[in-house]
Amino acid sequence: MDKLSLKLLKKLYKQNILSRDEINRITMFTSGEHYLNPNEHVLYQNGFAEEVVVGQDPDGYPIGDGSIRITLPGKSYIESLRKEAFNNNYPKAISTLALLVSAVSLIISLYK
Repeated sequence: MDKLSLKLLKKLYKQNILSRDEINRITMFTSGEHYLNPNEHVLYQNGFAEEVVVGQDPDGYPIGDGSIRITLPGKSYIESLRKEAFNNNYPKAISTLALLVSAVSLIISLYK
């Protein structure tokens, strides 16, 4: 997943629903020739987001308001990224703290 799509997913994780204007502002997208924002399309393809449905037309097709909401797989993906980041950084933080404590104790013992 590209950085901009991930940024959009993280914002969606925090707010749960994003409007069309918010999506375009986050991704700096202007419709031009394409109606569908490519970063939004990435989230749809991976099942991380879905369109907010506000009703149905007479033929039974869903009518959306242009907003998207995060899905359970999208939430799970963000939570797994956070857990992975914590698991990678936790040992580094502990070893750095141990190094600092030993360096301070060494300096104190040298000055006694």
